[in-house]
Amino acid sequence: DDLLVIPELESYSLKFNIEPTDLSNSIFQVIDYLNTNETEIKQEIAPDLNWIMADKYRIEQILINLVDNAIKYSLDNKTVKIEAKNEGNIPVVRIINKCEKIEEEIKNKLFEKFTRADSELTRSTRGTGLGLYIVKGLCAAMKIDISFTCEEEFVMELKFNDYIE
Repeated sequence: DDLLVIPELESYSLKFNIEPTDLSNSIFQVIDYLNTNETEIKQEIAPDLNWIMADKYRIEQILINLVDNAIKYSLDNKTVKIEAKNEGNIPVVRIINKCEKIEEEIKNKLFEKFTRADSELTRSTRGTGLGLYIVKGLCAAMKIDISFTCEEEFVMELKFNDYIE
């Protein structure tokens, strides 16, 4: 499925169904989908989280990809935390996990095609290095700012600029 999305993203021909979307509900759907006995997904979802204007299916695709990556590459016995709240009025989602240090060169290329950090964790997990590239393209198409920090924790942050108060 990822391989089919790339040509459409790159040619700007991917179709979106932009509509009012309950971001909280999408987050809970993703947690239900990915939660297993081997994984602990902690959550702090603000009860007043603003709805967004987005394609619900694509938002869930973004979140699944990011949470799945956080689970795969977590050092802390597969513990991942999802925080979602309004900052000002802007809905912000952070996906947090403990991580190995990522080399500066890889940090600068993390959203490029076929990029994977070289570590024990990446050598023992399967992946194409396309997930974050697709996430970045989907975010750009829906005006979602995406960024990350990587110190002792890896924090992927999404800011939803097209929101409903």
